[in-house]
Amino acid sequence: LLQTIIENCVKYGLRGKKCIHILVSCAVFPDGTLRFLVSDDGIGMDKGKLDEIRSMLEAPEGDGIHMGLYNIVRSLKLRYGDDAHFAIDSVYGEGTTVTILIQQRGNP
Repeated sequence: LLQTIIENCVKYGLRGKKCIHILVSCAVFPDGTLRFLVSDDGIGMDKGKLDEIRSMLEAPEGDGIHMGLYNIVRSLKLRYGDDAHFAIDSVYGEGTTVTILIQQRGNP
């Protein structure tokens, strides 16, 4: 899951920049929730592009353009159902952050 997101950081975030920083973190919270966070300081996206991607991620079928992200969301929903959440946030000129939350059932 994370490989595709990191590849997108490089592919889209690096455009017009000489380098970017990518932060990858994972945390387990006391309630058993796993949080994966991938954040970059790349070029980011404007609100229109971000809304377009968010809409595509909720569609019943992918649009062929952002199939990597679409497949991640579908895989999470198939495996974890409502116990998985995917969020993408971005500010043009500042970067993009992807957060994946997975609520573990039973003992963490």
